[in-house]
Amino acid sequence: MERVSNSIAEKKKLTREKKRLIFFSVMLIFPIAQFLVFYVYVNFNTILLAFQEYSNASGGYGYDVKFAGFDNFVSVIKMLGTGDNISMIWNSLIVYLVSMLVGTTLALFFSYYIYKKYLLAGLFQVFLFLPQVLSSVVLSLLFKYMVTDGYMALTGATRGLLDATETQFGTLLFFHIWVSFGANILIYSGAMSGINESIVESAQLEGVNTLQEFWYITLPMIFPTFITFLVTGIAGIFTAQLNLYTIYENNAPIETVGYFLYFQSVHSGLVPQFNTAMNEAYLSYSEITAFGLMITLVVVPTTMLVRKLLTKYGPNPN
Repeated sequence: MERVSNSIAEKKKLTREKKRLIFFSVMLIFPIAQFLVFYVYVNFNTILLAFQEYSNASGGYGYDVKFAGFDNFVSVIKMLGTGDNISMIWNSLIVYLVSMLVGTTLALFFSYYIYKKYLLAGLFQVFLFLPQVLSSVVLSLLFKYMVTDGYMALTGATRGLLDATETQFGTLLFFHIWVSFGANILIYSGAMSGINESIVESAQLEGVNTLQEFWYITLPMIFPTFITFLVTGIAGIFTAQLNLYTIYENNAPIETVGYFLYFQSVHSGLVPQFNTAMNEAYLSYSEITAFGLMITLVVVPTTMLVRKLLTKYGPNPN
């Protein structure tokens, strides 16, 4: 009788485990299918597209596809060699350097101010995080109105800050840094709040001042977070649009690589397009994809090198 009951219990256990296995398998089918279709297939097809060339079919319907080798890459390199596009790359580098040097420094300063709960720290936190709450489009249009119509009404100037050549880039950089403050401050202040209070109290008993506490305790303790921001920011060299499309749409007086790629992808197609009204040629999807792969080949090793150097030579929290 005891053997029979044990056998029944064992069968129930196996049935339960089998049902559980079936349940988890069914639950995993959908995310795995999504990963295979929207990541593996899309990325594979994207890489393949960079080596293809499309042309209109002779019958007028569909496209003829042929293997293009590295022709798309050659076209992109030639395009980048022109004067306007060289300035576009320089603009992107300037945006990254200013964001890292000025933006990161100010973000660390304000994060530390909020972390120490100095005077009006809560007000600064709300004001600096506000751009993350509002829609970026709404905020960009509001800023555009303030520095054009509002600025001209207050000063009597004939042109706004976004219209004058000498102030356009600086104004856009200011706005770009301001709207990126919120996320940086949220992460940095969160990392600072995780610092062991006993370490800070011990240092204060030793007589360290505020600046020494920040430099020798706070910064080394949050340095892994700093590395993450710095490393992930490298990809922003080629993706930051500087809010150009929202503010200027198709008529931006300056360009970054991010704006160029977005603008080209909006107006492009499988076959290279040409706008006769503006006398402007657009890259094909294949050429844009080749450009993206070239950016990847630059960003990946640069990111790994920067991370290795920062990890090796940066301050040790231990």
